[in-house]
Order: sequence, then structure tokens, then C-alpha cells
Amino acid sequence: MSFLKTLNPSAFGIDLSDRSIKIIQFKKKGKKLSNFLYGDKEIPAGLIEDGEIKDFKRVAKLVKKIKNKTKPASIKTDYTVCSLPESKCFFREINFPEMTLEEVSEAIKWETEQQIPLSWEEIYLDWHVLNEKKSLKKTEEKFKKDNIINSEEIEKKTKVFLTAAPRKLVDSYVKVLKQAGLKPIAMEIESAAIVRALVNENKNKYGSAVLIIDFGETRTNFIIFKSPLIRFSRSISFSGAFLTDKISRELKIKYSEAEKLKRKWGIDKEKGDGSLVKCIEPALVDLSEKIQKSLDYYSEHFSKNFPENEVKKIILCGGGANLKGLDSWLASKIKKEVEKNNPWSNVSSLFLNKKISFPKDSCYATAIGLALRGIT
Repeated sequence: MSFLKTLNPSAFGIDLSDRSIKIIQFKKKGKKLSNFLYGDKEIPAGLIEDGEIKDFKRVAKLVKKIKNKTKPASIKTDYTVCSLPESKCFFREINFPEMTLEEVSEAIKWETEQQIPLSWEEIYLDWHVLNEKKSLKKTEEKFKKDNIINSEEIEKKTKVFLTAAPRKLVDSYVKVLKQAGLKPIAMEIESAAIVRALVNENKNKYGSAVLIIDFGETRTNFIIFKSPLIRFSRSISFSGAFLTDKISRELKIKYSEAEKLKRKWGIDKEKGDGSLVKCIEPALVDLSEKIQKSLDYYSEHFSKNFPENEVKKIILCGGGANLKGLDSWLASKIKKEVEKNNPWSNVSSLFLNKKISFPKDSCYATAIGLALRGIT
């Protein structure tokens, strides 16, 4: 799910979003990591809006500045792997009659034009055939055993999962990186990088699907991953900043004070006579309903008749995941296991030095995934 394929062992990851830049480079020694360089900086409002770069010159200047001021030393290489905004890209599963890869290559162009609101010439496209033969065989055997359906009635299909990004969008990110003096060697959709940072493929290779909820500065992404691919992705206009603004307006306090209260009390009805919870709970209920609708959609289109594809765990990441009590509150509403995930804990086992210290900030998931892509 990436665009521009050539990789360089020294490439660093850069997560470029509406309100921040996060950079990470991993240093590799053999099959292990020896060190890492990192840095981040807030972006003033208006420079990037909903994933679209509005001021190339200022964004390029900020990228160059933070790249030269990473800790504990500045990054020397100019090769980079950069994120693309989730909300601007497309994920689709397409069902074809059973056919060969050559036949899929021919058919996918025409089907893509029906599925995506952009012409073939306006997109970069990446696609994979989903191998469901083993699952189909298991389902067929179960149906026959239960006398539910004859094997002839099971329609044989070739399932193809495709990812598309607008050329205009990709080219704009390449342009701003080049203005910053960088050499982009891969562009990757945020969800692909997040999955790489959070999901241990060795442990999850034959496991059930997971839903990752990434709470960003301006939007929240739902990502359902079932090895080896992302099966579903959705972006909604919910964020920690949205909750803070709601608290500020309804309790008639300053935004900075509202942020402090949110971090201190979280979803605790015993704090402040429950005034904070009363303020934000309607928004959280709406969030839980959107999560459930996404799970229902996935179940209908991806895991129906295939119980091994069912989502059994939800992973929370991003700044909004730090809201106290959010994991247990969502677990009670959605009736699934919910856990907070620190992406640094997943990469710690890759380091030669087990005592190495990591930043406390848990908002580096995308940048970590991109940096890991850069050393693959």
C-alpha cells in the first residue's frame, strides 16, 4: 500500500499531518537496531488543511528545520519515506469471477473506474489478490456437513483489494519534500505505517482481525487489519481537540484549562460532580456508534461465514487514546477487548541495547511505521 517503490537502508520516516511533523530514523546493525533519531514540531493552522498542502514554502522550511534538529543528533541522510493522509486515499475490495492474475490485471482498470471517483490517469494504484481458497474450502465443508448448501451453489470468486491515491496529492507531497532538500523514495498511506508499528505479524499471522483506532490531531482513523492486508479503513471528524473545544464552550472556561481538566479527570464521573463526563459523553457515544457501524460493515462484507476473520481486539493509539478511562468505557459499550498501545514498546525488542529509553509521547505510531519501512 505504498507508492514509489525503491528503498534505501538509511531512509527516515516523516509523518506529515495537518498540525504536526514527526520524524524518526532507525539505525540498523545486522538484524537489530542500534539507535534512533527523532524529532517533532507543531504546524501552524492553515499550512496543511485536511491533508492538502496550502503553503509549500513554509511547510518545506519547517520540515527542513526539524530534520536538522532531531535528537540526540541531526539526521544526515536526505532519503525519506513519507505518509499520505488517510482521508484522501481509497480502499476497495472487488470481487471478480475466478480468474488468473493476467486476467485480473486486465479487468482491474475497468472496475477501478467504477469504484473510485477519479479517472485511471488521476491515480496511483496498488492492488493485491486476497487468497481465500483455504477459508472457502473450510466454509464449503461446514455447509455440506450441516446440509445448508450444495457446493455447486458456492460462487467461486477472485477477491482483489486495491489502494489508490490521487496523483495530484502524491505529487504535492513529493514537491514539498524536494523543496526541503529531501529525496522521497516511498510514499505510504498512514494506516499501512500504523499497522507496521502496532501489529506483530509473527504473533498475528494466523490470528483474528484487529481494529486499530488512531486518534489524530484533527481526525480519527479506523483501521481493520487481517494478515496480510488492511481490509477496511475509515476516517471520521473526531479528535481530542474536538473534545477539548466542547468542554471549553459548554463549561465556559479557557481552552487551555479545558485541556488540563480533560487530561486530569478523563471519563471519571466522581470528578467535578461528573460535569466533565456529562459534557463529553454524548460525543463518545456517537464515537462508539460509528465504531460499531464500521464493525458491522466489516462483518457483513469481510468476515461473514469466515469466523477466523472476526475482529476480536481493538487497539487505541494516538494522543486521544490517553484519555483516562476511554479503553474500559469503549470495552463496555462495544463488548470487545480494548487496549491502549504504546508503539515504542513494540520496537523495543528490536534493539541491541535493551535499556534504551524512548520518548513518552505515544503519538509516534505513524512515524515509527514509516521508519521501519525505510530499513526493510
